[in-house]
Amino acid sequence: MMAVYEEWRQYRDTNLEVSSLGKIRRVGATSVLKLYAKNEMYFYLCTTLSGKRVTLLAHRMVAETFLKNQNNLPCVNHKDGNKQNNCVNNLEWVSYSENTKHSYDTGLLKKRFGEDHHLSKLTTEQVREIKNRYISRCRKNGTRALGREFGVKHQTISDIINGKIWKGV
Repeated sequence: MMAVYEEWRQYRDTNLEVSSLGKIRRVGATSVLKLYAKNEMYFYLCTTLSGKRVTLLAHRMVAETFLKNQNNLPCVNHKDGNKQNNCVNNLEWVSYSENTKHSYDTGLLKKRFGEDHHLSKLTTEQVREIKNRYISRCRKNGTRALGREFGVKHQTISDIINGKIWKGV
């Protein structure tokens, strides 16, 4: 197993130091500051800088201190998907789209379909009923009437009938 070397550097122009292993302390101190994690997500630190109360994300502090961001990328990605592993060798600068893709690739985010999708207004049973009842150009069972009845736009009904959405139902 490889030995892990810990390096400390000053964070920006502050009285804080950040370690390559993701720890934070006051300049000149030997003890590290307590980091908090809400819902087992990212570690953060609440402190006062220049007279203002701020919340700082540990992984961003490590990346800003140790990693060059030559392309001015906006996101810090945890390569292993563990949001609490803030070692510098686990972090990288990425774009928003690269960060989202990595989340899907590592299983942190899952694609949601049908009624599991956060924007879905219909249930699977309702979609089955729409497909069974639909009659082209019918006042009672056409796209506009079904749209009004189920609280969606007539285009949604059309997309269901034409297989653009809810394909597996």
